[in-house]
Amino acid sequence: MVKECLVKINNEAITVVRYGDTDIQFPSIHKDVNTVFVSYEGGKYFIVDKDYKPSVVDEKPTQKKGSIKKTTGKQSAKIAVEETHTDKEKDA
Repeated sequence: MVKECLVKINNEAITVVRYGDTDIQFPSIHKDVNTVFVSYEGGKYFIVDKDYKPSVVDEKPTQKKGSIKKTTGKQSAKIAVEETHTDKEKDA
């Protein structure tokens, strides 16, 4: 989310902007401006341009080039379960 924010303090060391009800301190932007555009993404604030578009990352599981997926030929053995006398008592 990008907001246009008022610059409260702008000196050679820091820049402080008003983002909603919060004052945010950045390292100096070295520009003499009254407002800046601030983006809040993932719990962090960034100074951005007016036409900033957040990048969208599509996470697709891909196989590395030249790699072969290895599988084992073994099938899991089915284990026979025997009824115990407590199971027979529950059914009765």
